[in-house]
Amino acid sequence: MVKILVIDSSSKLCAVGLLNGDTVTSYQSPTQKAAAQSLLPLIERLLSEATLSIRELDVIAVSAGPGSFTGIRIGMGIAQGLSEANSTPVFPISSLAHQAWDAFLQHACAHVRVAIHARESEFYYGLFEVSSDCGVKLLGQEQVGTLQTLPAAVLQGPTELKEKEWCAVGDAWDRVAGLHETLGAPALAGSANNPTVDSLCELAAIQFKVGEHRGSALPLPNYVKEHMDYR
Repeated sequence: MVKILVIDSSSKLCAVGLLNGDTVTSYQSPTQKAAAQSLLPLIERLLSEATLSIRELDVIAVSAGPGSFTGIRIGMGIAQGLSEANSTPVFPISSLAHQAWDAFLQHACAHVRVAIHARESEFYYGLFEVSSDCGVKLLGQEQVGTLQTLPAAVLQGPTELKEKEWCAVGDAWDRVAGLHETLGAPALAGSANNPTVDSLCELAAIQFKVGEHRGSALPLPNYVKEHMDYR
């Protein structure tokens, strides 16, 4: 029976979830921007109610961003600390991939374009292939920029995708004028979804099953912007 602790502090309201076999239990902070004060008590509550210790977990999954800079650092730091102290594997999950997975659950769409607001006129963008067997696969790279700085080829993705149906997910689709026009094809469905930690638990279970946790060092935050600027 798989046991996975999930930590998500990439948005204003942090949340934790526990997948214990077929059961998912989750809690969310009562106030915004309270990851530093809320995460550890919420984790302790989850494990206490399930009568589990960190060492009994199969893995810890943590939302790595992009998202709240401070929240991501706090969540990743807690996940790393719990992992090192208890010899429990930990692996990161992109918050863009999480949005793609949630869109798949809602619309059964195998190809998802995620575009979320970054800062000023910029947006984060990722193109994903999703299935119930393999979870979420990134096509290309996660990017950040504007319609002017991101080339059309990046936004459009592989040529073969032009013939397939896809979903548009994230708040940037409504905020960035011309994004749909740049892609040159309508979306099968669109939404500015706010995925839950429950769906993140489900995605973590699939990613764990396919071996995402194996052979990796401690995870790093997925800021996207800083990675592209300084690599």
